Amino acid sequence: MKRKSIAVWILCAALLTGCGQAETVESGSTEAATGQTEAESTAVSTEDADTQDSSEETTEETASPAEDTAEETETEAPKPDTGVTIEETTLFDDQGVKITAKDLTWSGNSAELGVLIENNTDQSLSFYSGTRTACNTVNGYVVSSYDSEDVAAGKKVNADLNISADELGKLGITQIGQIVVSYDVETEDNDAYLLTGPMTLETSAKDDVDLTVDTFQDAVEDGRFEEAVGVPVLASVSGDLLSGGGITVTNAVTVQWDSGYDCFLDVQNTSDNALIFSYGDVAVNGCVLSSPDWDNLSIPSGSRAILDMNIPYMADSEQFEDFGLGEITDITFDGSTSDLDSNTIKDGLSATLTFADHTAPAEPAGDPLYDEDGLRIWYAGRTADEYGADYLLTVYNDSNHAVGVTDVYDSLSLNGFMISGLVYSRVLQPGQCAGMIIEVGQYDLEDNDLTADEVESLSIGLEIEEKGKSGKSKDIQLDIDNL
Repeated sequence: MKRKSIAVWILCAALLTGCGQAETVESGSTEAATGQTEAESTAVSTEDADTQDSSEETTEETASPAEDTAEETETEAPKPDTGVTIEETTLFDDQGVKITAKDLTWSGNSAELGVLIENNTDQSLSFYSGTRTACNTVNGYVVSSYDSEDVAAGKKVNADLNISADELGKLGITQIGQIVVSYDVETEDNDAYLLTGPMTLETSAKDDVDLTVDTFQDAVEDGRFEEAVGVPVLASVSGDLLSGGGITVTNAVTVQWDSGYDCFLDVQNTSDNALIFSYGDVAVNGCVLSSPDWDNLSIPSGSRAILDMNIPYMADSEQFEDFGLGEITDITFDGSTSDLDSNTIKDGLSATLTFADHTAPAEPAGDPLYDEDGLRIWYAGRTADEYGADYLLTVYNDSNHAVGVTDVYDSLSLNGFMISGLVYSRVLQPGQCAGMIIEVGQYDLEDNDLTADEVESLSIGLEIEEKGKSGKSKDIQLDIDNL
């Protein structure tokens, strides 16, 4: 079950997320939080794949399979040059705020950029760095360093921005030549006071570092990325994988954690402004595993970010098997770009990443629970642990139009007891299948004096919406016995 198996994966994945990347959540029913803190709405995309601009379609190139093994290795990430230093530099001095870079030192497994923050105003201010609006980069790559400081009027604080050596290793960075820092400053009432914008700091190694080199791709090709993440690279693909709205994706890499398969994307912002890249409707081997609004991250102008697609959180290794999936052969997803105020710049982006010859999911055995109008639905099984239970549905769209499937509010019951749950919506293009998850938390089971093993029946209402011109929808009822 993904709640348990994600523990190891999330520790590794946290080191590769772009600044401002949202906590990974599906768009699901608002019936219950069940541990989700930022659940998005159940709105599904009305874009039909047939209407997407063909100029945004992907050209796959240079797919490279690697040895297939899921065993995590004990090797350490290559360590960057710890002798790199900086000169004390005033980064910002305006509107009563002064920020000074003091030094660059190493402590344990992290580089520490020492920063002096001075608040010379007559009010208390809060300083945030490493957020969606104030990203930090090293050698042009977004890093997950974060800082939060409260500084009283007329006071100053010494702060540290930590840069993980493991993260630098995954990015292929062996020398820090340039650090770009930003701070978002707010008043005590959480009103915006100022945004410093990117503040560039060059190091003693600046002349030895070529900022135009794609060090991530180099690290994938020469094995340093594999050594850094501690698991083998299964396959990689490079080329013009996605382009539009100021964003390009040039590299993709698949790995396998204990918790399941995953994929990393090399995303570059080629525009003159910071952008938010959002993606969803992620399908693995033709099986849709995410909602239309799966995740997003912000990328400063001219910078790169290595995006973890968080596939083990869509479906972990056990659920992959329940959905009839094997090793990743191809991934498709939709994307969009917006500015930092969430104004859409470009939607309708799409990508197809081909790592090997396509292997379709194994079709479920037995008769479907529902089979009408080209839509078939099977019960795919249950996964459970100490955090609750997930009930799985496999959906096939054999029609000639896109279909959206979501739950009817307050329709879920187990053993006849109405119960809260988080139900993940799906949009299926013609010929696609989807894995749907009905997630019930342990607290909700206990509130009804149930354990996962005692649940024998499940009932839920689903809304089936025909995408495109008609927009027709209908509600159906699924009653599943003998679980």
